[in-house]
Amino acid sequence: IINRELPDRRVAMREWFDINLDPGTVIVNTDNHKTFNPFWGGIPYLHWVDWWLSNNIMEHPLDEWVQQRGMSYAALTKAELDDLESRADGQAYLAKMLHLRDFFAPGWRGPQTAFYRLWRMQTETDIHFGDAIHLIGYDQSSTTAQPGDTLTFRFYWQAVAAPTDNYSLFIHLTSLDDPTPLAQADGAPAVPERPTLSWNDPDETLISPPFTLTIPADLRPGEYRVRIG
Repeated sequence: IINRELPDRRVAMREWFDINLDPGTVIVNTDNHKTFNPFWGGIPYLHWVDWWLSNNIMEHPLDEWVQQRGMSYAALTKAELDDLESRADGQAYLAKMLHLRDFFAPGWRGPQTAFYRLWRMQTETDIHFGDAIHLIGYDQSSTTAQPGDTLTFRFYWQAVAAPTDNYSLFIHLTSLDDPTPLAQADGAPAVPERPTLSWNDPDETLISPPFTLTIPADLRPGEYRVRIG
């Protein structure tokens, strides 16, 4: 018997995807085959998302899923996840992906599902801002640039504890020994719909929108530092 008065994990996952992630094809099994299909599932959506049905994600290496088959994400049910975690090859497979969020909470209907991106960040970090905000990694378009060029950054966050205020992020280009900004970019650390006061799940990974830092056209050649805070 299904209690249809309970909230549905599939609806919550679809709404969360729309707010937090770039569109991309999601690998699903038969338990979630309607979650991203609005014609069958009837779940409202903001952005169209393609899906691909597979009951064994390990049927292809991750590089093949991404580079040859155009996949970006995987929605793994709890049973799939438990099976992967019980085997050495499954653990190695999971370690190459980026865990984003679990939809396991009791009191909901629909399959318990863990959501992953099929690749990790470029650079992994372990940097804490206070007692709550944890920078776990970033992507950077290049480590070298010419005057007038732009550098693009994307940041990956977790909240060890719920932040007590809404914070903004700054990015400064400085000389190696002087913190005075030579160029800067500012904005919300995650998507605008997810201010830091909403970071209430310590297991969720939040991905920032891309930040663009423009190198001054008159900057002298040399080594410089990028600082964030």
